[in-house]
Amino acid sequence: MPLLIKYPHGNNKAVVDDPVSLVDLMPTILGALGYTVPASVQGRSLLKREDPSTARSLISETFVHPFISTLHPRFLRAEQAIFSGSLKLIRSSKGDEELYDLAKDPNELHDLYPSTSTVSLEAQLKRYLTTANAFERMGALSTRPGSKSVEQLKSLGYIQ
Repeated sequence: MPLLIKYPHGNNKAVVDDPVSLVDLMPTILGALGYTVPASVQGRSLLKREDPSTARSLISETFVHPFISTLHPRFLRAEQAIFSGSLKLIRSSKGDEELYDLAKDPNELHDLYPSTSTVSLEAQLKRYLTTANAFERMGALSTRPGSKSVEQLKSLGYIQ
C-alpha cells in the first residue's frame, strides 16, 4: 500500500521501493524538521537511503473484526506476516502458513511453504509474538480510557 507524504510548500520527490513501517514516520518527520532522531526511537528515516546490508524484518498483523468477519468465513481469522528481504511469511490463526518470494512472485501466486527459508522467519515471528503477548499481559494494551476521555472522544465524533 503506498504512503504519500506532502510537505507544505515542498516540491521534493522521492520514491522508497523498500518495505517500510509506520514506525518509520516519526524518524522521517523529525529528520524533515531538522531534529536529531533519538537512538531509542524505533524505525528509520525514509529520507536517508539505507545500506542494503542493514536489511530488517517488518511485521504486519490483521485482526478479526466483529462485523467484517460476518461477511465471509475467510475473514474469521487473524494473520501475522513477516517481511524479510524479498520473502514474506504469513501465519494464520487457522493454522495455515504461506511463503512467497515477492521479487519473483509479487502477486503471491506460488506458495513456497515449506522451505528452508521459513526456519529463520518463523523464529523471528515467534519472538515478536512472544514479546507482543507479554506486553499485552502486562496490561499495556488493555488500559481503558476514563469517563472524561470517553466524553471527549464522543464530542469529537470518534465514538458514539
